[in-house]
Amino acid sequence: LSQIVHVGTSTCRGCKMEMALPSGVDVLPSAEALREACRKLPGAHVLDVNLGNVNDYCCGAFALVERDLEAVLPPRFACEALSCLRVAGVREAFRVREELVNYKKVALHMHHQGNLLERRLAQLATFFRSSEWNEQQAFYVHTPERAVLSAALTQCRGRCEASYDARVLGKFLCGLGRHPESSLPIGLVELPNSLRCFGAARAASLAMSIDGGSKAPVPNIPRPPRSWHSEVLEAIAALPWPEHAREFVRLSCICRGVDKALRIRDELWRAREALRVAIAQAEATLKELSAQPSPEQVAEEILAAAEHGDTGSQNVNARSVGKGTCDVDEGVGGAPPVTPLMERMAASVRIRRHFNMLTGCLPFLRESLRWFDAIEACADNGDSRRLFVAGDARISPDAMPPAICVPTGFEGGKAQDDLWRRLSQHHGVEMRRRLAVDGWPSHVIERRGLIASSGGGAPLDKNKACRLCCRQFSALWVHRGICCECEDAVRDDGRCPFGERCSASWFCPHERKCFVCDAHSCEECRIFRGDGEFVVGLAGRLGANAMVALDFDRTLASTRSGARPVMGQHDVDVDLLSLLCLRPASCTIITRNSHTDAIRTFLLAHGAPEGLTVQTVKRPTSKAERLLPHLAPEAKAVLVDDSIAELVDPMIASDPRVHRVLFVRALF
Repeated sequence: LSQIVHVGTSTCRGCKMEMALPSGVDVLPSAEALREACRKLPGAHVLDVNLGNVNDYCCGAFALVERDLEAVLPPRFACEALSCLRVAGVREAFRVREELVNYKKVALHMHHQGNLLERRLAQLATFFRSSEWNEQQAFYVHTPERAVLSAALTQCRGRCEASYDARVLGKFLCGLGRHPESSLPIGLVELPNSLRCFGAARAASLAMSIDGGSKAPVPNIPRPPRSWHSEVLEAIAALPWPEHAREFVRLSCICRGVDKALRIRDELWRAREALRVAIAQAEATLKELSAQPSPEQVAEEILAAAEHGDTGSQNVNARSVGKGTCDVDEGVGGAPPVTPLMERMAASVRIRRHFNMLTGCLPFLRESLRWFDAIEACADNGDSRRLFVAGDARISPDAMPPAICVPTGFEGGKAQDDLWRRLSQHHGVEMRRRLAVDGWPSHVIERRGLIASSGGGAPLDKNKACRLCCRQFSALWVHRGICCECEDAVRDDGRCPFGERCSASWFCPHERKCFVCDAHSCEECRIFRGDGEFVVGLAGRLGANAMVALDFDRTLASTRSGARPVMGQHDVDVDLLSLLCLRPASCTIITRNSHTDAIRTFLLAHGAPEGLTVQTVKRPTSKAERLLPHLAPEAKAVLVDDSIAELVDPMIASDPRVHRVLFVRALF
């Protein structure tokens, strides 16, 4: 590089823009000068980042890299480096990361929805668990209710396995370490074996093999043909600069999350390939399963054989039918002897179970691949339209959660779920009718204990006993200490069935859910459950002028109960810290913690901007008194707090300008 000082104009090699350059700005700083300039950047020193301290740096936005380079490098060189990063796809990598962060939350909502349906179908299948002994065919035949519900339950389980895979893939991708030396999550290393649906397809294929089968080799998911991470590193290395200047750009990318976003995009390619392998395996296995005789067809064959007097020369142990063995016996414990034809019926039932499992998982699995492909396509095409926006609320079984925004065409298993929901509603009405007339069926009563008494009897299992009606059921019927009947009754009264200390103001009247115990969000109530990433997204949707009021203890920082923040002992939420850096004028801290100066010093040490407003509010003063007077009539605000009591304050709850976020750090 020329060491001549130019005065006048210069052209950036990257964007070709001509700019006026004062004397002395066309020379890169020496290694010592660059290190000294980096000391002026907020937070830990960029050049000292390593695997152990990488989480101490504010990250998550390309604007932070722009801030670093523009503050340390002369304008011409900062412009050249930033242009290099843009051309290499850094902004698109952040877009992929942002979409995946929200997609995994959507997948979590869908998974919870499936779990609720699965539990309800399991209750109904258990309630209607009755079979009839067919004297003519010499085997048990399911009643129509049990047959339909059992098939639906297995299919719903397959759907839940697929939604779990979608969620966990997003979690693996977004959970990559921020430092390039971080090890890959084991779930990504072991793809496609780590996918539950792939395991279900392999198990079904093995079940059809005559000799017990040997496992076919698992396809190896290769590295992507194009590595975005490698291309950016090569682009940085190609800058015609001294080594210490190129190293500064690379380390800034590590500190601010660029390196991680690029590796996420690379691993997304492998995740998509793993889904394709799992889908191909499931489709091929399902095709083979479809060619196997159904239980109905086998029943007809048994009936035809019985009419001709051919019931088989040997009997099979009745207990072995469910295990898939063919031990010869004359019957055990009075159970009717089972013929080889009846063993064929048992095998057919097992095959049908695998068929139902794969039938349930394939639609959701295909849609997961569709949207992973769409996320990558948006980055490739430069499409700026958002696909997914999501909070962190669990959803009710009756409706899609209002805290989710999904693209046109997104189903999320809705067609399957609607079918199973109608089935559960239909049989649920019949179940309640029978309960009112005949009470609980005998096979449920046998697993239910007596009413708890004040006597000295054995204590009831708290995980199976309803604390309201004091009856004991199997775990299927009791959730968090209350049976399904009492739970519905309490919700109908507008109260939380789980938390005895939960206030009525914590209960959503629209979805009959508790914001705390049900981890619920509601657009109409303007209460959302979310982490730092959700807060950043919500603030962005409300506009650049929206005010953001952050609590400090257990929200912005890990301090508790008004404790003084201590470097090395407490940490900060990096997403909320990034929000402070990107929108310092519209962010404020309103806290009950009285250590105002210590909070400012602590945040400055972590990279927060100068002049940050920190307001301490003593009880019983409402936080609304510090927030609302500064809002214009048409303004919007976000209040972020880990305490639901602060969010349901009457002054806050009654003001439609304020959106409330119940902050959670650790998400499923």
